[in-house]
Amino acid sequence: MRYADDPWAVGLMSPTAHVIASAATSVAFYGVTRSIPGTIMCFLSGIFIDIDHLFDLWWHKKRLTFSYKELLYYCELSPDGKLMLAFHSYELFVLLWALVILGKWGLFWWGLMVGATVHIILDQIYNPVRPSTYFFIYRWKNGFSKECFFPPGQLPGSQRTK
Repeated sequence: MRYADDPWAVGLMSPTAHVIASAATSVAFYGVTRSIPGTIMCFLSGIFIDIDHLFDLWWHKKRLTFSYKELLYYCELSPDGKLMLAFHSYELFVLLWALVILGKWGLFWWGLMVGATVHIILDQIYNPVRPSTYFFIYRWKNGFSKECFFPPGQLPGSQRTK
């Protein structure tokens, strides 16, 4: 579970875990496709899909930071603010996968989608959030409140179980 006193232990899908998962996914992608551009996109998208966390901080606090600790505090521990997480959206993924498949887009785009898809699946499995969290429409209907992310008793700023 999450530890409020150790920002690197919050959730199981830390940046390090995403880098490791993206590296493994990229190796597999390269093994299947032999596409260097697709493999690079697979790796990068599996990590940098999280840039939407920066957008949320800017949207609600009108500032940007590249401090992981500050960003983590805002997204995971602070009770104030909202989370849109525009790129963490099953609806967006359905649309993009349809475009990639039906549009017969190249391996560059396949790599981007494979990396990002693995990222969001791992987030859903390993981050202790509600099952509907990664549906954009659900978050929108709930005003992008942090309460729609976390199960009861797990709200940001509350005492979390270890």
